[in-house]
Amino acid sequence: MPAILDFNEQLKKAGIDLLVVPVPAKAAIYPEMIDSGMANTEAARLDSADAEFIGVLKQNGVNVLDLTPAFLEYRKDHPDMLLYSKQDTHWSGAGIGVASDIVADLVKKESWYAGVPKTQFSSQTAPVKVKGDLVQYLAGAQPGPEDITLTTVKDASGAPVQSSRQSPLVLLGDSHNLIYSIGGEMLATSSGFPENLAAKIGFAPDVVGVMGSGATPARINLARRADNMAGKKMVVWCFTVREFTEGNGWAKVPVIKAGQ
Repeated sequence: MPAILDFNEQLKKAGIDLLVVPVPAKAAIYPEMIDSGMANTEAARLDSADAEFIGVLKQNGVNVLDLTPAFLEYRKDHPDMLLYSKQDTHWSGAGIGVASDIVADLVKKESWYAGVPKTQFSSQTAPVKVKGDLVQYLAGAQPGPEDITLTTVKDASGAPVQSSRQSPLVLLGDSHNLIYSIGGEMLATSSGFPENLAAKIGFAPDVVGVMGSGATPARINLARRADNMAGKKMVVWCFTVREFTEGNGWAKVPVIKAGQ
C-alpha cells in the first residue's frame, strides 16, 4: 500500500494519471479445474481478499481496474474461449482481448486523448501453437503444443508495432505486457497486450515490462530513465494479482524527482 500510494502521488503531482490493472489469477476464474466443487461468482468471489484490497486502494484515491467481473462475464458467455493458456500462467488471446477493450475505452475518455496523432493498424486473428511454461512441471509424458487464438497487429507497412518512447501512455508491469509480444520464451510476437491496445487506441504505448516482477523492478527501470516522465499523460500498471502477496518486495521508488 505505501509503495502504490507513493507512486500514485508522484504521478499526480506531475499531472499524470495512473491506472492499476491487476490480472486475476487463473485459479480464481477457473477454480473447478482444480476442485470440481468450487465456483467463483461476482456475488461470492473466491478472490475476495483481492477484491477487498482493490477496494481499499480505491478508497485511498488509486484508480484500479478490477478485471474479475469482466472475466467471469466473458467466461459465462464464451465457455469455449479460455481466458488463459492451459499450459501457461499467462492470459490467452481472449484474456488480452477483454482487458485491452476495457483499458482502451478508459484511455479514450482521457482529456488528452483526442490530441494524440493516430496511426492505422492492421489486425489478423488466427490460432497459434504454443508450449507454455507449466508443461515442464508435469510428471511423465508431456503434451504437445496447444492452439491459442491470438490477434496479431502490424502497422500500416506490415511491420511489427514498436514500443514508442515518445508515447504519452506508459504500459508498465510484468510479463503480461510481454507475453505473445516479444517472442522467445514469451511464445509469440506482435500479438500481445501492447499491440492489441495500440490497435484499439490508435497509437503505440511506451512499454516498460519486466519478466519476473512488475512491482519494484518495473518502477526502477522507469526511474533509471531519469527523465521525470516528461511528456507522459498516463501510466497503465499491469501485473499479475499474485504480485500483491508473492512479489519481490514493494519499495518506494523516486520515479519523479522533485526539483528536476
